[in-house]
Amino acid sequence: QTCNMAAAQGDGKAQQVAQLIRQVMRREQEEAIFEYPCHSHQQQRWLYCHMRRFEVNNTLYLLIQHENNTLNYEQAVYHSFYAKALHASLDEIYIFSVETWRFLFVSQGACQNLGYSFDAMLSMTPLDILPAYTPESFRALLEPFLNGEILEQRLETTHRRANGSEYPVNVHLQLFEQEGTKVFIAIIQDLTEQKQTENTLRLKQAALNASANAIVITDPKGNIQWVNPAFERLTGYSLEEVR
Repeated sequence: QTCNMAAAQGDGKAQQVAQLIRQVMRREQEEAIFEYPCHSHQQQRWLYCHMRRFEVNNTLYLLIQHENNTLNYEQAVYHSFYAKALHASLDEIYIFSVETWRFLFVSQGACQNLGYSFDAMLSMTPLDILPAYTPESFRALLEPFLNGEILEQRLETTHRRANGSEYPVNVHLQLFEQEGTKVFIAIIQDLTEQKQTENTLRLKQAALNASANAIVITDPKGNIQWVNPAFERLTGYSLEEVR
């Protein structure tokens, strides 16, 4: 009756619960298990309900058990929120199994940069995107973590996209353990732009060094900070002498 009254006021969940009660009482199903909100003015609550039919002396009864499931519900919402936030990250974030190395979680940024779908990534391992590693060398990389020798490690390597192209990355790898479960977490920084900038600077440096003209770089106060080899050759002064 309570569910019917709430359903009449537009409560869709109450309507579903009333329907389940009727189905159990009509012997259409033996039992029903469900979760539903039961809020008061002071508190929001989510209850876990187990409903079962039984008979005594040809009289039909309905046993309904309620359990406060608010904490579990809130924890699930909490974890779901942060899982969605991690998945939406444009950075490359990976979580993979200690035993099988298979990816358990991959961020949206990783999927976009690599060109794989999320479902495809969950059937892959780091070896599918790390051309520089073999099973043996990758196992050697992980071994110090599993032996308790290190907690984290940073390294530079390359990733291979679905189209076969490769790009440089910085990897921050760590072992995470909670309630007896261990996983590896890898946070990746794409170094493509950084390497391009470094290459450009090296090219400019090589051009300045190769110039036949004397070139001097000073600070805003006019103090000499750098001279090229042509300056030293033409003037006879080294950088240390003119500073």
